[in-house]
Amino acid sequence: MDQTNTIVWRWDNPTHSEPTSPMKTGGGYLRFINGPYHYIVYAAIGKDWGAKDGVAVEKNNQGIANLECQDIPVSNLSEEFFTRAGLSADQDEFQIPGID
Repeated sequence: MDQTNTIVWRWDNPTHSEPTSPMKTGGGYLRFINGPYHYIVYAAIGKDWGAKDGVAVEKNNQGIANLECQDIPVSNLSEEFFTRAGLSADQDEFQIPGID
């Protein structure tokens, strides 16, 4: 994405209803774009890796920093939030750092 001073989002919530694990998986993020820098605020949960929340920084599509939340995060990220805010869906893919 080549836009400057842009905010975009993505929300993924593929709920898994497995008898052995009622945990839901999914997550969302906001990407703030300022020239070659992308600041990604993310909140996600996965069956195999638990909760991941933080801020990742990319420059020219390369990860240069990842700051994970040190306390219990409070997140209002949801598809409803993004829709109400009138934000465009992100066309780029974001992979949470440290998740294989």
